[in-house]
Amino acid sequence: MPFVFNKQDPNPPVKFYLDEDKPEEGHVLIRSITAQEMEDIRKKCTKKKPPEYRRGVRYEVPPDVNERMQGELMWDSIIVGWDGIIDENGKKIPVSKENKIMFMRNWSAFATLVSNSLEQLTEDTKTIKEAEIKNSSSSQKG
Repeated sequence: MPFVFNKQDPNPPVKFYLDEDKPEEGHVLIRSITAQEMEDIRKKCTKKKPPEYRRGVRYEVPPDVNERMQGELMWDSIIVGWDGIIDENGKKIPVSKENKIMFMRNWSAFATLVSNSLEQLTEDTKTIKEAEIKNSSSSQKG
C-alpha cells in the first residue's frame, strides 16, 4: 500500500474530545507541526549575535531565542480549532490566536489536553508510518 500525500491538506488536524465519554460536549482540533513551520517559527524567534573576539580568537555567540514568542507561535499552529468551549455566560469562545495563548497559559486542563493530544498524535503517526513501511517492504518481497 503506497504512502499517500494529500496536496490539498498535507497536514490535517485530528479531533480530540474534551471528554472521551461524552464526545457531544466538544472537541479540540490538533495537528502536528511541520518541519517547515518549525523552521519559520525559529527564524522569527531567533536573533543572531555577531561573533566575539578575545585575544585574536573568534568565539561564536549563541543566538538569542524569544522562547515566549516561539511557544505562542507553536500553539497557534498546533491548535486548529475547537467546539464546545464556552465562557461563564454560556457564550461560545471564538478560536483566535489570543484565546489559544490565553488558554495554554492559564487553563491547565486545556494545556494538558493539547499536550496529551499532541503526544498521542505523534505516537499514532509513528505507528502508522512503521506499519506502512512494514507493509510496503512485505509487498515488495512477494
